[in-house]
Amino acid sequence: MVHYISRRAPNAQKSTSKGEARFFEGQGGNDRELSATDWAKQVRNSSKSGDVLVCVHGFNTTAKGALASTAVIKLQLGLRGYRGAVITYIWPTDAVSRWPSWIAQLWKLPSTYVRDKNTANTMEDFMLQDLKPLFEDRNVKLHLLGHSMGAYMSLQSLFKARSWLGGRKPFGQIFLGAADIAQTEMGVAKGGTIFADSCARVTHYHSGDDNVLDLGGKIMSDGKLRSGREGLPDDAPAEIVSIDMKKRFRTAIPQSKRWTGTTHNWYFTDDVFIEDMVRVLKDQSANTYPTRQHINGRKWEMTERKPKR
Repeated sequence: MVHYISRRAPNAQKSTSKGEARFFEGQGGNDRELSATDWAKQVRNSSKSGDVLVCVHGFNTTAKGALASTAVIKLQLGLRGYRGAVITYIWPTDAVSRWPSWIAQLWKLPSTYVRDKNTANTMEDFMLQDLKPLFEDRNVKLHLLGHSMGAYMSLQSLFKARSWLGGRKPFGQIFLGAADIAQTEMGVAKGGTIFADSCARVTHYHSGDDNVLDLGGKIMSDGKLRSGREGLPDDAPAEIVSIDMKKRFRTAIPQSKRWTGTTHNWYFTDDVFIEDMVRVLKDQSANTYPTRQHINGRKWEMTERKPKR
């Protein structure tokens, strides 16, 4: 069972048109719709620690796909001691994943990417508006996990909400996984500062083996390097921690299973990544994490082997 907010048309698995926010509990079947007030109350009551992690999916994602990923993350976090709630924010994206892979990549996916990017740019501050019942609740500690273009859409929402946030930090922790954001955009006085000003700490996970972001940067983003593949720029705010996942990926995923999609989505079932998230959510000092090795400054590297518990 997952609580989620949907901005898609009713019963739409894919959609690039923005509907009104609707609040549900379920798993993508005959789900129950609730009022925003009742939904927020249920979410709050389902958290034993007061923590609520909202997962924001990337482009080309069906509603059922987003809910399935969130269910996996919720299970994995719970197995490692996280006692909070995990919810999903479903924004309008197209979805062509059922096309044969070579047709999708060479023909359909680029146009889908452009449509989804345009949608992300026109989402205004909807996500923050829709989450207000949670981040304005003093009994809730709200956190954000943005994956791929979901990280980009979250950045746009935070930017457009600054006028009414008035310096308030809506999130405790922000996690960015495989962020489909231009590397240069994560600098000071740019997107990096917007993220840093919106929470207590930003943790940015990247992998140089991410083939989806390699394709996205070279073909669909005018050659602009993506931070989720290349890492943070030198002028990124000090509040953002950078975690290099490349060695962990090569240890965890056999060569025979390193498909293009896997290089982009493998994080959510990886023991070390999930363990690292749990420790961040518990607000432990980064120097005590057995999941990381310090490189220099804000830069860390994910350990290749699972830490002993």
